[in-house]
Amino acid sequence: EKATLAGAGKAAAEVEEAMQLKVEELEKRLAGGWEAEQSMKAKMEQLEKRLAAGGEAEEGLRSKMAALEQALAAKEQAETGMRSEVAELRNSLAAKAQAEEGARSKAAESEKRLEAKDEAERGLRSKVADLEKSLAAKEEAERGARARAA
Repeated sequence: EKATLAGAGKAAAEVEEAMQLKVEELEKRLAGGWEAEQSMKAKMEQLEKRLAAGGEAEEGLRSKMAALEQALAAKEQAETGMRSEVAELRNSLAAKAQAEEGARSKAAESEKRLEAKDEAERGLRSKVADLEKSLAAKEEAERGARARAA
């Protein structure tokens, strides 16, 4: 009986020891699970912080983008203004060139008229000179005729 009891006690001790090992193993697993859970929570907090920072960065980028769009619109408006000024200057230059050409044309016409007037004046002076010669010749002939008649 003692041997049976000793065998049964030994078996019970082995079963108890096996159960204790099982409990220890489960406790380790639970502790590992808790550590893993804490690690996951920490990772989630980091991700949430990153997301928040990403949101702030995204807002910053949107703000910068809006500022760039405004700057681009202002640049385009300035370019439009400059193009308008260039067109006005070109029109002014064309009008000035046209006016200069008109003035040159009028000056050329005036010069032609002056030349024609000068030519007519020379012709008249030549006729006057011819008439004066004819008159002088006529007077000379009359004097000669009077001298002969006398």
